[in-house]
Amino acid sequence: MRPIIQFLRRYGWLMLGAVLFGVLALNVSWADTWAALRQLTWWAIGVLLVVNVAALLPMFGRWWVILRAQGYAVPFGDVARYSLGGFAISYITPGPQFGGEPFQVIQLNRKHAVPLAQATASVTIEKMLMLLTNLLFLIPGVVLLVQSQLFATADLRWVVWPGIAGVCALVGLLGGWVFNRRPLSRLGQLLPNRWANPIIETETVIAEFCHNRPKQLLWASLFSAVNWLLLAFEYGLMARFLGIPVVPVQALIMLTVFRLALLMPIPGGLGAVEGGHIWILETMGIPMGAELAISFSLLIRLRDIVLTFVGLWWAGFLAGAVGQEAP
Repeated sequence: MRPIIQFLRRYGWLMLGAVLFGVLALNVSWADTWAALRQLTWWAIGVLLVVNVAALLPMFGRWWVILRAQGYAVPFGDVARYSLGGFAISYITPGPQFGGEPFQVIQLNRKHAVPLAQATASVTIEKMLMLLTNLLFLIPGVVLLVQSQLFATADLRWVVWPGIAGVCALVGLLGGWVFNRRPLSRLGQLLPNRWANPIIETETVIAEFCHNRPKQLLWASLFSAVNWLLLAFEYGLMARFLGIPVVPVQALIMLTVFRLALLMPIPGGLGAVEGGHIWILETMGIPMGAELAISFSLLIRLRDIVLTFVGLWWAGFLAGAVGQEAP
């Protein structure tokens, strides 16, 4: 009985996602789905590849700027490698796009002699900026979603206030660090020393960085915004190349549903992403909505699986090189 429980704890969410995807797949015309995918020309695929690479560069640059400001000249290629490796781990980990951060910290510490507190601080700041940017861009999308004809309500409080609360919390935390305040350390003092000491040490480094390097913090924030805008542009291009007849506002609503589906505790949002696309396109009254939604989701899956494989390989997982010291 115990092995079964352990198996369900480890793979239960993945199985749930697979079941959900299977149920959706049974109600879709795969002939129409492949027909939609065959609309992609080599020119369109090339454009999507260029835009995707362009979107990855500011994501890598965000962390690279932070590390440079800390005084660690980690090569951009290594930063890209660890970032992509972290993305790959997060993609296959149940949860809202987290899980690869310890890998990033360990690689900085082992291969570039970055102290654990400094490495953890750099990753924490980078993820904080990512979260803040996501919330700032998603809140308008959520407002458009609930104000559209998809919902028969004008009361936005139940949807908007949690997002605003999240933004305020992140801005308050970052603002506190900019003014060299350390709220997490105060909370950490309530914990045992083995937990409190790393929290206090890491937040001290973060607060000193934000207080002494506001210009670099701003640059990292700009990289984060550019990354999100390019990802949104790529998403819109995918819809256009697949022949999904949506206007920009509808594309933003679709993107919002997609990003929210990724927050489900299922690796890669398996099943949730496909279900969200089917729901939004059919609710919008798009012809062949289910088939276009599945083809759209499969295209996104193909991109993410390629990035995950490249990330695992480049980071050294597939070569057995993870954790080895740099020569």
